[in-house]
Amino acid sequence: MKFGIPLFGIVLCLLSSVFLAANEIPQNVAELYQSYDPRQGSLDVEVVREWDEGDVHMQFVIFNIGTFEGQDGKIHKPRLAGYYAYPRSSERLPGIVQIHGGGGAGKPSQALYWAEQGYACISISWSTG
Repeated sequence: MKFGIPLFGIVLCLLSSVFLAANEIPQNVAELYQSYDPRQGSLDVEVVREWDEGDVHMQFVIFNIGTFEGQDGKIHKPRLAGYYAYPRSSERLPGIVQIHGGGGAGKPSQALYWAEQGYACISISWSTG
């Protein structure tokens, strides 16, 4: 297969744009998060269902993950769902975010397991549908 000059020119343009934009790419974690304030914006948590299992309080929740402006200029606020569990006997707890392999869903059994071990845990599903 012959690629010729046009393909070479396209590749050269793409590589040039990558190198020119490299100075805008954060070079470390501090630069990446320098303008991020986790206290800004609301998670807008919706508790869909809640129940107790022994000494653990369980909730199925839907929440915002951020506010993003699309290329079309529209504002998007994607939401995630998950099972949140924590032992009712404690107020300040270490937390665990339990994520599954691709294509899976959050599991209440996983959130319950970690809450029984003394953690607050959210087991995330990658969509609200």
